[in-house]
Amino acid sequence: MSRSRCLVLAAIVSFLMVDMTGASGSPGPNPSRRTWPRASPVTVEVLGTVDAVNDPTDLLDGSVVVGGAISVLYQISPDASPDPFSQPAMADYWGAIGPRGLSLKVGSYLLHNGPNRVQVTMVDGGTYADGLFDGWYVWAPNPRVRQRAIQADLTIFLALYDGTAEALGSTALVPMPSLEAWPGARIGVSRSVTTGLVTYQDLFIAGEITSIRAVD
Repeated sequence: MSRSRCLVLAAIVSFLMVDMTGASGSPGPNPSRRTWPRASPVTVEVLGTVDAVNDPTDLLDGSVVVGGAISVLYQISPDASPDPFSQPAMADYWGAIGPRGLSLKVGSYLLHNGPNRVQVTMVDGGTYADGLFDGWYVWAPNPRVRQRAIQADLTIFLALYDGTAEALGSTALVPMPSLEAWPGARIGVSRSVTTGLVTYQDLFIAGEITSIRAVD
């Protein structure tokens, strides 16, 4: 797992009250080998409520507050194939997100990623300190955002987690997860900065997912 993904995941896990470790075999997106799957894409809306805002350098404009709304809209194909570098308990899907990509809205901010920059990951029976877990993750690094002050090095994330490892039965792609199956469900955006040998988060917005549904 890359450093940026580890940092984002660590922040999410702090809210889920677990200690996770893992490794991803995917080297990252490679648009040259992408083929768009044949099945009709599904558009999914994820709604949540912000419960954490960390902005130590005052990058935000004041519109992002605890209790406010946060949402993600993405287009995904149900028959996408896993990345060939995937592992037995962890499958990465770089070709799953459709032409419309993925967008996140929070406060006055609208962030968007094209399909070549979104990764969906299925974890079935991954290992962590206390045993096995299942996970459903979406990572969207370096989204476009109109407000230049926060534009660089952001990562949008959706993270669903089950510490009983019962939510999934395989690493096959789940285009639209059922929220009831996942005890932990987080949505947000993060930015990490490296100074010398130290990497830290200078922006972190996160919330609890309250709804996942298909939209027209």
